[in-house]
Amino acid sequence: MRLDTWFRLALPLVAAGCAHDWDAHRYAEQDGHGGSSSVRSSSATGAAAGAGGAGAGGASCVAGGTPGALEAPCISTHSLYGNYFDVHAELSEVRVTGFEPLAQACTACSVCDPRDVEVYSKADTYVGFEHMKSAWTLRSSVTNFQPVNCAHECGSYQPTPLPPPFCVSIPQGKTVAFYIVVTGGSGNTTFESSDLATGMPVVQNNDVALYSGAAQDMDVGAFAGVLVPDQAWVGILQYER
Repeated sequence: MRLDTWFRLALPLVAAGCAHDWDAHRYAEQDGHGGSSSVRSSSATGAAAGAGGAGAGGASCVAGGTPGALEAPCISTHSLYGNYFDVHAELSEVRVTGFEPLAQACTACSVCDPRDVEVYSKADTYVGFEHMKSAWTLRSSVTNFQPVNCAHECGSYQPTPLPPPFCVSIPQGKTVAFYIVVTGGSGNTTFESSDLATGMPVVQNNDVALYSGAAQDMDVGAFAGVLVPDQAWVGILQYER
């Protein structure tokens, strides 16, 4: 598994909003707006409120940035409440702008159950920091997120953009950990993950690699529950370069 050493690298601000303030616990993001769910996206100067839904391709961090998408395939399904995983920038800097998770089956399969979701990030790997909230930065929060459709198993499914979009910069050759967790909701509010050994690449291209990590079982809520190793997040990572 790629475990980068801790570091401190000051990079210049980039026009149009994705500042690079890179130390052990801070990076930049840009708030997104639009949509009907109740959402909140953090910023470098504090929390900002907005109503928002991430459109295809997520947020735009930098004027002229080239959007990309990396789909983590559904290999097998486990219904769990949160996922920890690492994302590595390959040949150049990338900016993660959003996620589209695969949700678990609904109570009545014509309608998916609403859920509250938070997204956190931290510099370097998640390993050893799974229950250490102080090491993480809240990047976005949404209440009553309702996926377009849900799945009992791999097959025909439609990942749903998780609002609001944000912007987290990863310098070339560095790693950022993400934690996506259900904090509330009604009915069946779990997300799906697949069996794959922790630290193994789930999917990668010339821009970015996403690695298998751990999942949160049993309890709803951030940094709670029992950790299940060898679980790969399932869905689409939106980014730009």
